[in-house]
Amino acid sequence: NTPACRKNEAVDRRLLDRRAAAPTSRRRQHANAAKTSRSGARRGARRLLDARGLETRAIDLRSSNARIERADFFDVAPAAAYDVVVCALVINCVPDAAARGRMVAGLRAHLKAGGHCFLVLPRSCVERSRKLTPARFDDVLARAGLVERERRVTPKLLCLCLEAGAPGPA
Repeated sequence: NTPACRKNEAVDRRLLDRRAAAPTSRRRQHANAAKTSRSGARRGARRLLDARGLETRAIDLRSSNARIERADFFDVAPAAAYDVVVCALVINCVPDAAARGRMVAGLRAHLKAGGHCFLVLPRSCVERSRKLTPARFDDVLARAGLVERERRVTPKLLCLCLEAGAPGPA
């Protein structure tokens, strides 16, 4: 179990804990309506796929699990249909900066208004990049319409809970 896997599991547990902490009447009301999407699906996606009351779509480029759809994030048409999108250790694998920016905008485009995005990436991608500074990354998130609600930093990872708001100026 690598630190990255343990962090993904913690993000998944947090998502499930938030769902369980909702008032009972609200849980019943939305039990069948909650939709979640996970990009770069691995072990944590299987936990979400097994969660009762969640309609989950998990995608991965090279999944060998029959329950995880083999798809490229960029080929999935955004429909503002998801309450939650989890993107863990994926954006750092996108080879060029323009495509990473499109991915961030795509994360927002998949979310319903007020939906949440859990984004996990290596700290080095933001803190040690020659082309990206932490301030620039925050600007990319804001322009995409993702509002930071919580930030957790480990020695190696940056974990963000983002809420879908209105896109900022281009």
